[in-house]
Amino acid sequence: MYSLTLVEPACLSLTAELPATAAHRALMQPLFDVRHQLSDEDFQREFVRRMFAADLQEPATPEEKRSARRLRLQAPSWEAPLHIVPGVPTMVLTGGWEPLYEEIAGYLQETGALHRIAAGGHRPQDSAEGDRAIRSFIADVGRSRSAQAS
Repeated sequence: MYSLTLVEPACLSLTAELPATAAHRALMQPLFDVRHQLSDEDFQREFVRRMFAADLQEPATPEEKRSARRLRLQAPSWEAPLHIVPGVPTMVLTGGWEPLYEEIAGYLQETGALHRIAAGGHRPQDSAEGDRAIRSFIADVGRSRSAQAS
């Protein structure tokens, strides 16, 4: 039994031509263009400022420093070579708070994915509603596969 659950997916290469994705890329591309000229910490600080309009404290722990380095060195999500794989039951869970993620979810829904919205901001999976949505989806896929096998 296979299924896929995506939570607030940054599948920007799939939605590159859509308005929220194009606006996001216009905001973030200049930062990615100079990422090799910045320290890990400076890149992360500017990324968070642009992405969330929030300030970030200096990374202190070894894990925070690794995370900052990883963020700076990885390619932007709009360059990821993604493709839709037909036949895999897919659910997209979003928090309903950010047009970018809703745009991506809408695109994936048009390709056959189930889209659910649950409270919780960028972590809807941590809400009771999000947890129920995920568990229900997995159970439904399991029942469907069992019925097909019978």
